[in-house]
Amino acid sequence: MIRRNVSVIFFLGLFLGLLAILFWKSSPQIAPLVKETPEPAPSEVLFHGRLNLLTISDLYVFENTAERDIESLLLYLQGRLSSLHYLYENIYSGRKRLKEDLLIGLWVEIDQDGFFKNVKVQFNNAEKNALNKPLVHFVEKYWRYKKSNKGSTSLLIPFQWHAKYSRSLLNNVQLE
Repeated sequence: MIRRNVSVIFFLGLFLGLLAILFWKSSPQIAPLVKETPEPAPSEVLFHGRLNLLTISDLYVFENTAERDIESLLLYLQGRLSSLHYLYENIYSGRKRLKEDLLIGLWVEIDQDGFFKNVKVQFNNAEKNALNKPLVHFVEKYWRYKKSNKGSTSLLIPFQWHAKYSRSLLNNVQLE
């Protein structure tokens, strides 16, 4: 009988031994916490990435028969800028980096269902248009805005990617 149950007795003893070590081990001495006064965070901290933040003065609205609020549309577009930052990083990676800032003007039409249609690149200051097609495809496929009762909104959005940028948080940046 003992030969048959040797493995069971061994694992039971091992389990009980681990439990004994766990419960009878002396508790470690914990040093008292020293309260440090945190430095006050600056009121306006902004990530300064490769893509310029959009402001209300950057948007050129040509038609707004849907009577959409442009400020809420601006907030929507600002929320999508990080994806365009990484789209740029995928296209212009490592050795393909541009020496100058890239400026692209994107013409979009938002229909009454919120789909971005007729997306076109109006201007591009790069020698090669490597970002044009992926940018248009990305905007048409992934961007959706709120539905409206009627009409559409047509606008020109200028995007500017910096050739050199900092990943650090900047202090004392004035927001417009």
